[in-house]
Amino acid sequence: MSSRKIFAIPLLLIIVSFATSCGLTKKPKPLDSATLLEIARHYGQGVHSSKVYAAAPHAARPKISPEMLEPEQDYMRPIKLYFSQGNYDQLEKAAREAREEKGRVFGGAWKVMKFYEAVHVALFNENSGESDWKIYFDALKDWVKAKPQSVSARISLAEGYVAYGRLARGSGYADTVSPNDWRLQAERVALAASILSDAAKLSEKDPFWYEEMMCVALDQGWDKAQARELMELGIAFEPDFLHFYREHANYLQPRWYGEQGEVEAYAEEVSNRVGGMEGDKLYFEISGLVACKCDATKEALKGFSWPRIQSGYYALEQLYGLTFYKRNTFASMAYKADDKPAARVAFEAIGENWDQTVWVKRERFDAAKAWASQ
Repeated sequence: MSSRKIFAIPLLLIIVSFATSCGLTKKPKPLDSATLLEIARHYGQGVHSSKVYAAAPHAARPKISPEMLEPEQDYMRPIKLYFSQGNYDQLEKAAREAREEKGRVFGGAWKVMKFYEAVHVALFNENSGESDWKIYFDALKDWVKAKPQSVSARISLAEGYVAYGRLARGSGYADTVSPNDWRLQAERVALAASILSDAAKLSEKDPFWYEEMMCVALDQGWDKAQARELMELGIAFEPDFLHFYREHANYLQPRWYGEQGEVEAYAEEVSNRVGGMEGDKLYFEISGLVACKCDATKEALKGFSWPRIQSGYYALEQLYGLTFYKRNTFASMAYKADDKPAARVAFEAIGENWDQTVWVKRERFDAAKAWASQ
């Protein structure tokens, strides 16, 4: 397995501190990457193939005014409530609608992606502890028990174990992780993989199954050929679900399994493959992932095309609208690109709505804003 240099924990897990073992379920027999990839080849296809499925051309979508899209928090709010109340009928209805309608929220994220995010964060807050993980997993297992044919319930349970494994690993460099914590993460990711394997046998299919399997691939250290094929299988399953491209870009970062310059070349490749405004938007999304808070230096955008990043940002605005998170992301990137005019416009639009997940500290935001105004 390749050495994992660093891991950026999702925001929810940054603010929560727990013990690293709950003994939540029986350990499954680990499934290796070749077995999991074979399952992925069959998922939704109905035929066997030892080759990568060729992704279909990106489909043209009818233009929807961004103002008509629902804000993501408004969409997620009732889903959080359904899960916390154990209202599994309504959860199933919401998941089915998200899959069938392929809807988006304001900012461009698929509703199906925000559905799973809402379930994942529903029972946690800034003061959560180990007992909250127990409650969370009990609720997920109750959902599986109540709806044994639900793909959404099993994907959510798998997502929980991936997150719980990443919590055990922590956010430090690989050489700071204890053998016991590596073991805990491996066990929890194995649970997630086993659950996804079971979910693949259900008649219901969901694009987020591939997204979660890509998380398993990252945490298990699949080789590049396997990880790339998994991404291609996801795109073949749902060509419009461009989140797959971004997930693989994360895998290709040097802090994980890529080499210097590899993710930049990949961004160019897949953005050209998608083409048009959606392709430019994808380029912005991938470059924004690389130039995240994990790398505050102005070298973070080296190898990317700043004009195309700008084109992608403006394409996102026209297609789906700009959330404050995306405005903050672009302002941070403009600062790193030494583009004062672009940064100034972004900071004016942000006002006081700075985003901690982008800037980490208010001092960084204020310093960049002051620089742009000079």
